[in-house]
Amino acid sequence: PDEYGNKIVKHFNAAQITGYVGLNAIGMGSPYSKTHFFDVYNAKHALLTPEELKQLDHHDMDNSGLMMKELVTWCQQDVVEARKAGLIDIYLEKLMHEKILDFRGAMDGMYDWTDQPPHFFYIHFLVLLSALYLP
Repeated sequence: PDEYGNKIVKHFNAAQITGYVGLNAIGMGSPYSKTHFFDVYNAKHALLTPEELKQLDHHDMDNSGLMMKELVTWCQQDVVEARKAGLIDIYLEKLMHEKILDFRGAMDGMYDWTDQPPHFFYIHFLVLLSALYLP
């Protein structure tokens, strides 16, 4: 039924939005804040209920990706519930888990890049080395 599908989609969309909000932690400032991004979409589309928000309240959405990771776990639990209810078969469950984990891996990849030093230094260092050592 629609309730299972809507729940999975809403949790998945909330996970994606909170993932972008968590990128604020890199210290560069971002237009994606809880107040100006997540709260707007949550009010417009009712992605998370007040009860669900209370369960996630211990995460600092603006400064980490932990809320996104917990919502990804919720998505996986939603898929398991749908299979146990007989709404999807085990093959679709496996496919959905793979897609959810692919999403988490992609988001984690963006978080990995936030801890990298600027590329400016490396590029100019290579140019300098090339100018000095190559005739």
